[in-house]
Amino acid sequence: MPSQSAVAGFGHSIAFDGTASNQGVVQGALFTFRAIPIAGESGTDPTFLTGNYQSSQTTDPAEAGNYISTGKLGNIAISFDLDQLSLTLLWGSIDTTNVLDFYEGAGLVGSVAGVQIQAITPGFVSDGYQGIGGSSYVTLNAPGPFNKVVARSGVLSFELAGLAASTMPSDIASTALPPIDAPEPGSIALLAIAVLGLGLARYSRTHPVA
Repeated sequence: MPSQSAVAGFGHSIAFDGTASNQGVVQGALFTFRAIPIAGESGTDPTFLTGNYQSSQTTDPAEAGNYISTGKLGNIAISFDLDQLSLTLLWGSIDTTNVLDFYEGAGLVGSVAGVQIQAITPGFVSDGYQGIGGSSYVTLNAPGPFNKVVARSGVLSFELAGLAASTMPSDIASTALPPIDAPEPGSIALLAIAVLGLGLARYSRTHPVA
């Protein structure tokens, strides 16, 4: 069953605002409401994370782990006990209006929209595509410390899996794609590190978000 109960984990907490009863911390797909983020591929079959950051993968949707789904109207906020500098996640079925807002206290540090992620995802298929080529592993290096991330969407949902925050900026992206010049002021520089199955490097002082 989907859950909108506040979640407390190691060094972080998750809160839900206006999240529908079929959204929140979820498992499995629900037609027209949410889709499991695709972590890779095995032959022609998509694979899914079985758990959190760097967990094993499965081709069986029934064995896929929990993920976060915002729905169209809800906001999901992840707060950290310590200031963070980077965030890695599997961004599912990338829609242009999926947005991550990064805060330090009440101050907005920057925002990242799905349209920017689409632009740096090699082989990206189409807006909101739920198959192979519609999801992406992304690392976001913030221009300054943040202690809260808010996920929201202007369409059916924003699905996130395999999240891990770090108190250190990531340097593994620098060998892949260069930072994107964000079209709006204050946006976070984006660096793509992997798409569909390419492994993620571990960070110093990184902890997964449950």
